[in-house]
Amino acid sequence: MDTKKFALATIAGGITLFVLGYVFYEVLLAGFFEANAGTATGVMKESPVFWAVLLGELGAAALITLVLGWAGASGAGDGFKIAAKVGFLVAFSINFIIFGVMNISSLPAVIVDLPVAAIRWGVAGAVIGMLGSKGAGAGSM
Repeated sequence: MDTKKFALATIAGGITLFVLGYVFYEVLLAGFFEANAGTATGVMKESPVFWAVLLGELGAAALITLVLGWAGASGAGDGFKIAAKVGFLVAFSINFIIFGVMNISSLPAVIVDLPVAAIRWGVAGAVIGMLGSKGAGAGSM
């Protein structure tokens, strides 16, 4: 994948992750995650630093774009399947490590976050897969 296509796919994937993060964590599941917070206090900011969150989502989207390219993914279906697996594994490792060493989350929150991460990364992977394979043959992402 050339640099321009990589950048476009990464930006589109990052925006997708950012929007879905808001929908899942601030709209649909906010009450659940608040009720399942750990015993640590004062760890959440009153107002998120959105530019920093967006940069993190862009980093995740760049990872997805790289993985899809390495896997030779072609189109939205491949993008969704591969990125959902990677997102699940990334969330699995990070969530359980954090759960093991910090008091910021309960085990139910860790478990619920796994399919949420898989869905978010999968949808972003579908977007990236569509953009990365436009006008290209299979495996040329």
